[in-house]
Amino acid sequence: MGKSKAWTIKRIAFWTLILTAAAVFVAVLQYFKNTEGNVTVHSKNGVTVVGDNANLTVDQRTGIDPNEYRSLAEEKGRTDEKIAKLKEEMREIDATKHDDLLKRYSLGYILFYIDHTNMVIPYESHIKTECAVDISESKVVYIGEKGIDIELPNIECKGGPTIIECICGIKREIGQQTPIFGHFHGIQMYSEMLVDHGDSFVCVLGFATYPPMDRKEKS
Repeated sequence: MGKSKAWTIKRIAFWTLILTAAAVFVAVLQYFKNTEGNVTVHSKNGVTVVGDNANLTVDQRTGIDPNEYRSLAEEKGRTDEKIAKLKEEMREIDATKHDDLLKRYSLGYILFYIDHTNMVIPYESHIKTECAVDISESKVVYIGEKGIDIELPNIECKGGPTIIECICGIKREIGQQTPIFGHFHGIQMYSEMLVDHGDSFVCVLGFATYPPMDRKEKS
């Protein structure tokens, strides 16, 4: 009986030793795997750091390098700064030319910036007629020496037709009105270029009564 008990203790000790050795082996293997190429890889709170003095960090929660975050943030900052400048430019145009624009567009107008990348920035709408238009959906179709073509968004006017995917031309002559197709229900729409930056423009979409006031007076 004593020998059997002693043999059991030896077996327990033996297997304990084997399991301990296995655990140490796994730990050493994991260490060398993480330090392959003499680069330490360690993780804390879901963030993996490469190198003891690492300059590369990958957030496992997003999978994005913070350096990329910074790059995106800087790009967004430049875009926000550009938009702010463009809005300020349109604010100044609106302030100085508001009365003159209303003389030509008695039913109101919308100022907007558009460029060759189809970046569209609308300014405050001054439309007085019951027409719904989201000018931010406009797109540049063509830029030429004498003019540009843009695709307008859908335009809905109360009591009138719905204008869908209309492409209109804008002359590259500052202050030159260009009628947009025919008139409807006493409304004539116009496009006009106010600022030409070469590959970007400040334009106006204007709404006026039809026939024009001078023609009404003559009749």
